[in-house]
Amino acid sequence: MKGSKIQLGVSLYSFTIDYFLEKYSIEACVAKAAELGFTGVEIVAAMMVPDYPWPTDAWMTYFRGLLDKYGLAPVTYSAYIDMGQRTDRDMTEAEIVQSTVNDLDIASRYGFPVVRTQHAISPEILEKMVPYAAKRDVWLGVELHAPHTIHVPVWQKYFALFDRLGSDHIGIIPDFGVFQEHPHKPWFTQAAELGMRAQTLEVLLAARKEGLGEEAAVARTKAPTDAERRIAHELFKDFKPARLEDLAPMVKHSKYMHGKFYYVDENLKENCVPYDRILPAIRDLGFEGFIASEYEGHQFDESIDGTEQLTRHIAMEKRILGLA
Repeated sequence: MKGSKIQLGVSLYSFTIDYFLEKYSIEACVAKAAELGFTGVEIVAAMMVPDYPWPTDAWMTYFRGLLDKYGLAPVTYSAYIDMGQRTDRDMTEAEIVQSTVNDLDIASRYGFPVVRTQHAISPEILEKMVPYAAKRDVWLGVELHAPHTIHVPVWQKYFALFDRLGSDHIGIIPDFGVFQEHPHKPWFTQAAELGMRAQTLEVLLAARKEGLGEEAAVARTKAPTDAERRIAHELFKDFKPARLEDLAPMVKHSKYMHGKFYYVDENLKENCVPYDRILPAIRDLGFEGFIASEYEGHQFDESIDGTEQLTRHIAMEKRILGLA
C-alpha cells in the first residue's frame, strides 16, 4: 500500500501535565509511550533535558538507555532557539549557528536522525547549516506552526530554498495545528471560564456556520462584553477551513510531522483538526516518515487525562490509516 511505511511516534511534550506535577518521571513517560503502542519518540530538550542546551553525556546516555529498555526508536531531538536568553538583545546569527551545531552534535551522538528547529533560524541561516547537518547525517527540520502557513512570505523563502538546494538534510516539519477548522472541547471549556456566555457563543457559532465574518457575527450578539469580543476574535482568527492542497508541497520536503491534536472523543473523532482527510492525503502523497502525536489540550483544560487522549489518538490514526 502506498504510504505503508508511515510510523506512529509521540512527542513526550504530550505528557506535560503529568510530568510537571511529577506524576510521571521521565522513565514513566517513556514507558507509557511504549505501552500505548508508539514506536518512536521526540523529546523537547528545553523541557525535559537537564542542563539544556549543554546536557551531560551521563544524562543523554541514561535517556538513550530508557528508549532501548522500552523498545522505542530515538526519532527527534526537539531544539529551541532561545532568542530571549539575554535581556539586551536577540541572539546573533553566529550564536544561532553555534547553538544549532550543538544540537546537531547531540542528536548525532545519541542516534536521533531528526532535529526540530524553529523559524527563528531564518532561511539564510538554515542554508548555512546544510553542510553541518550533512556531515552528521542528521535531518534538520523547521517547524511550520500556526498561525503561519506555507503562504507566509518567510515560508515562501524556505520553500524556494528547499527547491533550489534539493538537500536531503533540511526541510519542513508541518504541525497539524495549521489545519484546525473548528473549536475543540477544551477551547469551549476555557471560553466559558473566561466569561463567554452560552447564548452569545451559540449566536457566534450559528453566524460562523452561515459564513459571516467576525464583525457581522458579533453584531448579532446581545450586548457582548469585552471578554466575549476577545474570544470571538480568537474564534474567527484561529479556526478556518483547512487548505489541504497545502499538504503536497509540505510532504515533498518533509520526513517528520507533528500530529497536533486537542481532544479526541470516545468515538475516536477529533473535531478540530480534520484527521479523516489529512492522513489519507499524506498517505496517498507517499509520506513514509514518523507522525508524532502531540497532545496540546492541556493548554486549555488541565483536567483532561492526557494519557487517555493519546490512547484515543493512536487508535484513531490506526483506524484511518488501516493499521489497526
